[in-house]
Amino acid sequence: MEVPFRDGSILVLPDRLLSKLRAALAMSGYDFESGGILLGSKEAQSPRFIVKELTLPSSLDTRKRFAFVRSKNSANRAIERAWRTSGGTVNYLGEWHTHNEKSPCPSSVDQNLIGDLVVDGSIPFGRIFMLIAGNSDDIFVGMTTAANPNGFVEERRAKWPV
Repeated sequence: MEVPFRDGSILVLPDRLLSKLRAALAMSGYDFESGGILLGSKEAQSPRFIVKELTLPSSLDTRKRFAFVRSKNSANRAIERAWRTSGGTVNYLGEWHTHNEKSPCPSSVDQNLIGDLVVDGSIPFGRIFMLIAGNSDDIFVGMTTAANPNGFVEERRAKWPV
């Protein structure tokens, strides 16, 4: 799946990762939010951001009915491992999590998280993305830039591939 943005950026989510995510969500359900991080790279001389891997919830994460709090330690370990094994080409691209609603929308907590990531410099490729998977076919995809600490620059809608 490719998600284009008005600034020319394109987020590429390979089918194998979408299948991995969908299978994990089918196992865990939507009663409690779940999530993880997106790891990937930016193609040289291109506006394409390729998700190479995503993490699934760890036992250190907190899953609640209306909240998911990921463990910074497990996320940082995944980022460091991806960076090391890729020879320095794969890094943090963003976050994903679920909402138990048909058409997911970012909460104020989601908006604040994106702003906090901009402020603390957690944007190695100049863009950060957030996916929110709903309990039907809808996926929210938000994007912001290193220059915008005030939430999403753009919000898109996508559907799970058939």
